[in-house]
Amino acid sequence: RMEEKDPDIVIVGAGPVGLFLAIQIVLRNPTLKVVMMEKYAEYKRKHVLRIEKESLETGINDPRLVKLVSELKGKTPTSLIEENFKALAGEIGISIRVGEYVKDIEALQKRFHNTRYFIGADGRKSVMRTQKFGDNLCLNYNVMKVAFCKYRVEGETSPFHWTRYISLVHDSNHTIYELIGKPKDGVTSVTLQIFVSSEELEKMSRFNFKDPAKIADLESVSAVLG
Repeated sequence: RMEEKDPDIVIVGAGPVGLFLAIQIVLRNPTLKVVMMEKYAEYKRKHVLRIEKESLETGINDPRLVKLVSELKGKTPTSLIEENFKALAGEIGISIRVGEYVKDIEALQKRFHNTRYFIGADGRKSVMRTQKFGDNLCLNYNVMKVAFCKYRVEGETSPFHWTRYISLVHDSNHTIYELIGKPKDGVTSVTLQIFVSSEELEKMSRFNFKDPAKIADLESVSAVLG
């Protein structure tokens, strides 16, 4: 079927990534008409992301976006991210059409024959990418391997001072990323993500989340990590 007025941009996929992109487009150029095609009526994923504020910096000073981004920090459910983005998208005139499962890109282009840009934000198994480029642009391999060191601190704690962090990285000869949880019942959980080699990971293969290394194992683990 033909649309009454074709949008300037059609985005396939109205998850957090697609919504954030659409919001930036319209806030930078409010004259553009953006339509989003989303196959799910309700957001399906329920996992939690740790958001670094730098990842949401856009250079756009619209107070609505600034307020939204300021509220999304630390460990945040993806459903909440989508809910907040969707609310702002609706407020600024972005059309989100749910129940629109795009399976044929050529049919989509015929439907919106005057649309200038089609953007795929439809996830890892992107129909847009597959039908336009095959899987030539899809790289599926482990970029890095990580060992998790978890411990708890009584009361509250703060991140390593940068001098301590540099010293820790230097002494261990590993890149380390620190994640500090929110205090709960007088205890704060801390996780150190330690990037390791394949050989190091193999030596620690008997440990996992269900059966982690304990204090008694620290000597052997320390030997592996140097």
